[in-house]
Amino acid sequence: MFFAVAFIPLWLILSINGCIAGIWNYEITIICITLIIALTIFVKHYIKKLSGTKKGNYFKVEKRDDITLGMAFYILAYTPVLFIDKFALSEMVTFGILLSTIYLVYVKANLIHVNPILVMMGYKTYRVTDEHSNTVVLLSRLNVRIHTEVKYVEITPNINLVLD
Repeated sequence: MFFAVAFIPLWLILSINGCIAGIWNYEITIICITLIIALTIFVKHYIKKLSGTKKGNYFKVEKRDDITLGMAFYILAYTPVLFIDKFALSEMVTFGILLSTIYLVYVKANLIHVNPILVMMGYKTYRVTDEHSNTVVLLSRLNVRIHTEVKYVEITPNINLVLD
């Protein structure tokens, strides 16, 4: 789900280009844009639900690196859009294979934090180490500082959301 949300601008570009090129009709473009909006709302609700939990774990931040702007991997997926001209089957199959490969790498490498939509929602991404030398990624709207204690909830085994 986070993977799909990370590429909302890409889905939007493809929908609009398909409509302009005359490949898709306006109804399909409107359906695509509606699905994009619904997916965004769902993720916002999911994060809000996680943020509202009373349960949470604490740890003390001993080392912190702000990795919010490490989006080079994300930008890679946009390069094929430059070459999609007529929305031919061969172009779409190639794009699908490339996007599937990026998805597999994204999931296997646990890179859900590489997500510009989360940045637009006000989240920063930190790679932090705690007092026990455990290193995790934190998604936070707060400015996480060294030698402070943070309350978090786990999203995946190595990615946590800081609770406000």
